[in-house]
Amino acid sequence: MCFPHAGGSAGAYRHWSRLVSPETELCVAQYPGRQERFSEQAPSDLSALGAAVAAALHAETSLPTVLFGHSMGATIAAETAFGLHALGDPPALLVASASRAPGLHGDLDPTDHDDNELIGRMPYLSDDDRRAYADPDLGPLLTAVLRSDLLALSGHRTGAVPPLPTPVVCVAAADDPHFGADDAGDWQRFTEQPIRTIVFGGGHSYLSREPGAVVAAVEDLAREVLR
Repeated sequence: MCFPHAGGSAGAYRHWSRLVSPETELCVAQYPGRQERFSEQAPSDLSALGAAVAAALHAETSLPTVLFGHSMGATIAAETAFGLHALGDPPALLVASASRAPGLHGDLDPTDHDDNELIGRMPYLSDDDRRAYADPDLGPLLTAVLRSDLLALSGHRTGAVPPLPTPVVCVAAADDPHFGADDAGDWQRFTEQPIRTIVFGGGHSYLSREPGAVVAAVEDLAREVLR
């Protein structure tokens, strides 16, 4: 199960369907407030969102589940893992990509910036994304969703949750100023197992540069924990 970044939608992982191996079923979370869920209110409580995803996964499948979240998506993936654990169905693996541990995003305040400044501070946006944000009709709607996501992330605090039996792997990019390999240790309190870290080249948007290598690495990790 994949979880998009702030302001992102399920389309962020559209290319992964051609990259995963035949034995992998790719599922992507579609947050409220975007694409076919555009009429819904964007999430303000990431713990509640993760719990809702956990309940849906628990009801739909008995197969081993791997959770992959990028940037804000890593926090929602973690909250989904906590929800699954509470249901007696912890995921097989949690992969946190380019993200500080849940509750450590309090220094991010999207209310300090106007729309143009906010877009300029988003390091992972593609050229297509930036053109969409610049559209006079669509741009303000997309920016409102982005600002709402960032506000939810900056105010997020994880409650008292028991450590997961699930292994947690942190993925960092070598040139990412927002999250580096040294920050991975903050995830340790959320798992009973030692944190592992993988480093890719590039910056915060490394995921769009080499998706094939990322998919291969995640599938290798999944095979390792499931064998």
